Amino acid sequence: MSPDAKAPLVSRASMSQVSSANGMPFIRYFLAFSLIATHFCVLADKPLVWPIIGDHVVKSFFVIAGFYATYSYLRSGNLMTYAKKRFLRTYPLYFCVVALCTVFGWVFSTLSLGEYFTSGQTLRYFLSNVCFLNFVEPSLPGVFTENFTSAVNPSLWFMKVLVMFYAVVPLMVWLMRRLGKWPVLLLFLVVGIAYREVCLYLYESTGIQSYATWSHQLPGQLPYFLAGMAVILYFDVFCRYWRPVLTGGMLLGLALTYIESRPLSYLWPLVYAVFIIGIAYFLRPLPSLRRYPDITYGLYLIHAPVVQAYLQCLPDTEPLLLFGMVVVTTVILAYVGWRQEKKVSGKKLV
Repeated sequence: MSPDAKAPLVSRASMSQVSSANGMPFIRYFLAFSLIATHFCVLADKPLVWPIIGDHVVKSFFVIAGFYATYSYLRSGNLMTYAKKRFLRTYPLYFCVVALCTVFGWVFSTLSLGEYFTSGQTLRYFLSNVCFLNFVEPSLPGVFTENFTSAVNPSLWFMKVLVMFYAVVPLMVWLMRRLGKWPVLLLFLVVGIAYREVCLYLYESTGIQSYATWSHQLPGQLPYFLAGMAVILYFDVFCRYWRPVLTGGMLLGLALTYIESRPLSYLWPLVYAVFIIGIAYFLRPLPSLRRYPDITYGLYLIHAPVVQAYLQCLPDTEPLLLFGMVVVTTVILAYVGWRQEKKVSGKKLV
C-alpha cells in the first residue's frame, strides 16, 4: 500500500475551504450563458461572435464536475447517499425536459397529432434520451425540419459522459484509499489519453468521421474531469501556493495557444483546472451568488429546444432580438425547473 493511501484523501480544512463562499456560481452562470450564445449562433447558422465557444465551456464543465463530484462523494460518507444526491441533482429535471420535448414536439411537427404520437421515431426519441443515449435518436418526426439542424436538444450528448464520470468517482476513491492518489490519477489519465489517441489514429487512417466523434466521448474527456479531481485532492497545496500555481497555469495556457503539438495539448486540462478553480476561490472581485438560485443546470438542459422553437416560429426576426427572447424564456423555464427540483430534494444538493 502506498504511504499516500494511509492519509485522508482530503483534509477537513480543505473540505471546509471548498464549501466557503467563492466565485464558482458566477463562473457557472458565465459558462451557461456562453453556451447559450454559442448554440444560438450554431443553430441559427450565424457567425460565432462570443469569445468563449462551446468547446471551452464543455471542458470547463467537466473540470468543475470532477472537482465537485469528488467533494460530494467524500462529504457524503457512503455510496448510497452520494448516489441519491447525484440522482436527485441530475435526473428528475433531465427526465422532465426530455418528456416535455417529446410531448410538445407535436406542436412544431409537420405530422398530424395521430401520426406524431404513433410514429416509432417519437417513442425511440423518448426511450433513448431518457437513458442518456441522445445519439441513438436526436430528432423527433417532422420537428424542426426547416431549421439548420433538426436535432431537438444537441446539448444532451454531454449528459451520458457526465453520468458515467459520476459513476466512476466511487471506484477511483476506493482505489486511491488502497493505492494512493497519484497512481490512480495517472492510471486513469493514461487510459483517457490512450483512448483518444486510438480514436484519432483510426480517424486519420480511415477518414471515418465516427472515430473523431468517439474521441470526444467518455474516456476522451477523462483528463478534464481528472484535472478537477486532482485539484481538490491536493487542495491544501493549491491553496498554499495559489499565486505561483495560477500564474504558472496562465503562462502555460498562453504558451500552448501558440504551440501546436498534440502531446503538449494534454496539458490543457491542467490549465483549465488551475485557471477556473483559482479564479473562483482566490479572485475576490468575483461576486459570490450563493444567496441566489442556481439555475445553471436548467439553463444547460433547456436552452437548445428554446432556440430551435424560436428559429422555427420566428425565422425572420432580427438575431439580437431573437437571442434576447431565447435568454429570457430559458431563464424563466430554468427557474421553474429549479423550483420543482428544490421541492423534490428538499434542500441544496452538492
